[in-house]
Amino acid sequence: YGFPNIHPDTRSAVRYGNLTLAICRRLIRACIHHSIPCVLENPGSSWMFFEPPFAKLAALPSASVAVLDFCRFGALWRKRTKLLGWHVGPMDGLSLFCGGTGHICHTGKPHVTLQGQKAKTPWIKIAEPYPNKFAQAAATYLVHAADRLELSVLGSLANVSG
Repeated sequence: YGFPNIHPDTRSAVRYGNLTLAICRRLIRACIHHSIPCVLENPGSSWMFFEPPFAKLAALPSASVAVLDFCRFGALWRKRTKLLGWHVGPMDGLSLFCGGTGHICHTGKPHVTLQGQKAKTPWIKIAEPYPNKFAQAAATYLVHAADRLELSVLGSLANVSG
């Protein structure tokens, strides 16, 4: 995937991205097949979510979506993000939007724009790690999904042995 006439310097990055995407699809399909909870995260505007194979995966009954702004989880930037999960149940509690207007956050402070640098480090690099509140909330969803899976497996084993 990608534009047909991309600059040669970008071609290898696009190829690497496409291979990574293909591996993600294979892993997600394996998780879906075995009813293993899994979630994929990408920027909210990512073309990946419109790629036909991912669109098919997103349409599965086990799929759920959350769209969120990282400022709602304590970040200084908005950074809209989309989660696409399978076998995790509804992720409504993660779908939190800023609600601010323009470049002003819901907190009343301006959002940090992820351009330029801070102390010689690009802002986009600073914004790579997940905000702690988001990481904890997302991990909780996965843990609950795994607990439900374990309980359903134990319940089915009890029915077989009973």
